[in-house]
Order: sequence, then C-alpha cells, then structure tokens
Amino acid sequence: MLVLYYAIYAELNLLCAAVLLYVLYKLSSADRSAEMRAFASVVGSTFVILLLDTAWSFVEPHTDQVLLNYAINSFYLFDGGLICYFWYVYIELKLKNWRILHRNALVLLALPLLLLGALCVAAPFCSWLFYIDANNVYHRGDLFFIQYTVSYGYIAAASYHVCRKLKGAADKWERSVYLTLLSFFVFPIVGGVLSIIFYGLPTAWASATLSLLMIFMNLQSYQISVDQLTGLNNRRSFDRYLAELLSDDKTFCLLMLDVDKFKGINDVYGHVEGDKALRKTALLLKEVCGRDNVFLARFGGDEFSVLIKNGGAEEAQELTADIKKTFETAQKAGEDNFSLAISIGFAESWSGCTAEQLISAADKKLYEEKGKLRPRRAGRAAR
Repeated sequence: MLVLYYAIYAELNLLCAAVLLYVLYKLSSADRSAEMRAFASVVGSTFVILLLDTAWSFVEPHTDQVLLNYAINSFYLFDGGLICYFWYVYIELKLKNWRILHRNALVLLALPLLLLGALCVAAPFCSWLFYIDANNVYHRGDLFFIQYTVSYGYIAAASYHVCRKLKGAADKWERSVYLTLLSFFVFPIVGGVLSIIFYGLPTAWASATLSLLMIFMNLQSYQISVDQLTGLNNRRSFDRYLAELLSDDKTFCLLMLDVDKFKGINDVYGHVEGDKALRKTALLLKEVCGRDNVFLARFGGDEFSVLIKNGGAEEAQELTADIKKTFETAQKAGEDNFSLAISIGFAESWSGCTAEQLISAADKKLYEEKGKLRPRRAGRAAR
C-alpha cells in the first residue's frame, strides 16, 4: 500500500512537471521582457520543486539515505519560498511598478527568503525547521511556520496589489486578467490547507500548476489583444470594449488622435524613427491616460483612440488639454530628431448610436482640428 502511495505521488508530480516543461518551452519563444522573465522564473522554480518532490518520494522509503533526504527537503523548502518571491516580483512588473527592479528593492524584498535559506542550511544540524528521524521519515520542526509565513506572505502581498487593481479595472477583459492572477493565491492556499489537514496529500503544487497553466493561457490571449509595437490595446480590444460600452447604454466619450505629419517623419528619418515616434506617442499617452475610467488603444497606423467610460464632453475636453500639454512639454525637451505633435477630435455617445457612427463623428472632429492647423503651418512656411 505504501509503495502504491509513493508511485501515485510521483506520477502526479511528473505529470505536472511535464505541463510546466511545455509552458517553459512556449515561453522560450516569447518576448524577453523583465515581466516575462519573472513569470518564467516562477514556472521554472515550480518545475524544479516538482522534481524535488518526486525525488523525495523515491528517497524517503530507504532508511540508509538520511543525508540525501535532508538535502532534498532543504532545497525543496527554500525553492517553495523562491517561487513566491519570483511571483511577487512578477506581479509588481505586471502592474508596471518598475521600481522593483532597483537592486536595493530586490535585496530588501529578499531578506525573508534569506532567513528561510539560513534555516534550510541549518536543518541537518538542528531541528528548527524540520528533521529526519532514524527511519528516514521527514517531520516538521517548531519553526516550520516561518516557511509558510515567508511563502504565503509574498503571495498575500502580491494578491493585495492585484485586488486594488481589480477594483478599478476598466473592462471585463482586464478584470478577467486580474482574477486569473488571483488564482495563484487561491489555488495554492486551498491545496496547502488540504496538505496540512491530510498530511502527505500532494495537492499544493498540483493546484499551483493548474493556476500557472491558466495564467499562461491568459497571457497567450493577451498577446492577441495587444499591439506589439506600442504595447497598447490593439484594434480588436478597442472594438470589444466599445461594443461593451454601447451595450451599457450609458454616456461615454470617444477621442480619436492622429500624429501630425507622421508620413514626413518616415520619409525624412526612415521607418525606424517612425516606429520610435509611435512608441514615444504611446508612452506619452500612457502618462496622461492612466486613469481607471480611461481605455487607450492603437487604432491603426498613426491613429490612436481613447474611450472615457461614464464621461461626457467636459471630461473629454479636460483630457484633450492634458494630452496636448504633455506633448508640448515633450516637444520643448527636444530629445528626438523628429517633431512630435498630435491632433485630437472627440464625440460624445448618444442614445442608439452605433460604433461606426460614433467613430465617424469623432473622426470628423479630428480632421476639422487638422484642417485648422494647415493655414497656420502655411503661414509659417511663407514667413
């Protein structure tokens, strides 16, 4: 019976490890941003812990391998904390908190993990964290709670930040992303509690694997919904969100934005600089449009769109002024070869309007705005 238990234990772990190996393979061809590297670190560390757990199931039945059992469990418990540390870093990067990449921030964040590591190293010499008896059986020590405190502390802190973002999510898609991220808190908690109640039940890392697979699938969907050049929502996301707002039958505003003389940037400086101009435009728009009720997307080419949920003409005018002020400030800084300016037109939704009608109304205002600029530019050229 005991042999059958260890066999099932190992098979479940190896199945989960195979799933994560596939995820790692797919991630190897993804972008190498700091965010994706952090997620790959979570997956890789979980893959390692499943292998360690499998190795333990083969070693513990043999009473002559006490030292090996100590080594496996020490690495196992430290890796459990490491997974949660990487998860916290991933969440911070996912939520665009780039300060986490600062060396001092990472070192400070790692202090609880270093404490756990010291206890793991000391395990063969004292029984604080765990000990192995004469029959090569693993037992938890009096300070084992530190392992849970460190591991779940990282996850709980990350989940708190996700919940705050979930509260201000702009649309159903964004909410689904945050809810999927929270699964890495809920699933391992449930699995961990079950493994505590039913000691030896291999549920903790199986539930973590399921959560990571869900998050990976969500990331794949995210890639489809994001413009690869600018990192903004793409036209597909815009159409979906616009349809959602229209179905709510509440007043909102659409802003259509166009980079002035973008063709000239491409013709004079080349397409590399043209791409740089689009990325710079996206970056400036993110600075202004980072509000809970604002949805920003690249509409296509050098056109961008902004949707203000539950906002009217007054909010649109205020946001338009903020955007233009931001671009004027950036232009005065003179950091780029090209001149970057933007024209904006907006339209407020009305009862029964369609997506095409609202886009057409905002486009009309946009090109009226661009038309007003032409005489001024012609006057400058004459002088």
